[in-house]
Amino acid sequence: MSLAKIVDQLDLSTGQITLNSENLVSFEPIGGSLTTEDVEKANKWFKQKFKNKSFSTLIEVGDNSTIHSEIIQLLRDSNREWKNGADAFVLKNFAQKLVMDLYLQFNLPLVPTRTYLKKAKAVRWLHQQRFASTALLQEKNGDY
Repeated sequence: MSLAKIVDQLDLSTGQITLNSENLVSFEPIGGSLTTEDVEKANKWFKQKFKNKSFSTLIEVGDNSTIHSEIIQLLRDSNREWKNGADAFVLKNFAQKLVMDLYLQFNLPLVPTRTYLKKAKAVRWLHQQRFASTALLQEKNGDY
């Protein structure tokens, strides 16, 4: 794991969003479900931080977490002003992983998305996705 430094954070009523020096956004819940106000506050923060920039998202899910439909619609909106390169969900148990994997099979995400039981594996995969997309851009632009 890298030793990236936290460069910014946003406190929500149900958790905290942090941004590190490697453009990895992490959401850590403190309990409960995200509220509409939290989603609006986070969306505004994303617009300020990431307009025309790429980042990866690490979402740690709590024991009794739920994702409301407005959050799903926000993440699936291809016209939003911020774009993320990949999403990784860190889940608490195999049952959550099974349900989330099934959901993703029927609701294809806009960006590469995976579920994990261990945070270190999720972070490693997000780094691989970032390097793969950078290599693809360089190849497309003839930078090799």
